[in-house]
Amino acid sequence: MQEKINLLEKIQKIDLEVDSVEEEKLYYPLEIEKIEREIGAKEQEMEALKTEVNEFETAIKTIEDDIAVCVDRIKKNESRMNVVKNEKELNAITREINGAKKEKINKESELAKIRGRLDEKKAVKTEKEDGIAQRLAGIEELKKEFEGKKENWTDVLSRMGQERDAIAKELPPALIKRYDSIREKRQGIAVVKVKHGTLIKKFFKP
Repeated sequence: MQEKINLLEKIQKIDLEVDSVEEEKLYYPLEIEKIEREIGAKEQEMEALKTEVNEFETAIKTIEDDIAVCVDRIKKNESRMNVVKNEKELNAITREINGAKKEKINKESELAKIRGRLDEKKAVKTEKEDGIAQRLAGIEELKKEFEGKKENWTDVLSRMGQERDAIAKELPPALIKRYDSIREKRQGIAVVKVKHGTLIKKFFKP
């Protein structure tokens, strides 16, 4: 019985190593898929940011045009001051100049705020672009690593399969079948040592 236990333990060791290789083989495609989903989400965020940046830039252009209009109004009215005919005209021109100056100040304040928000959005956009670039580089590294390991996995699995087959030939087919059945039900573990290094007796029951 002990000899059979030892052989089963060898088979289980091989099977666990095979499981480890198979898990590693699955890791790379799954990790690449995960990163690609993350990149997709970040790209959607980027599109939203681009829209916001464009809106801010359009708003800035509009306000800059408004400020230019105010400056032009101020200059024209200041030149009219030289040909003013009476106090009534002077007061009207003064009101016009003061109104244009006030509007200009308000527009400049609004412009400063929007430029500040635009700078924030651009900073976030740059950060996300860098993040996407890093994740893309990460995918390329994983792909290279994956390709580099493929041949080794093939060799390892082939060698282990041959070793397992050689050991399995020394055991009764029914015992191997029972081992495989138990292993499948117990997350890869079929052979368990207890006190004195003996196998659970029910394993050998028909």
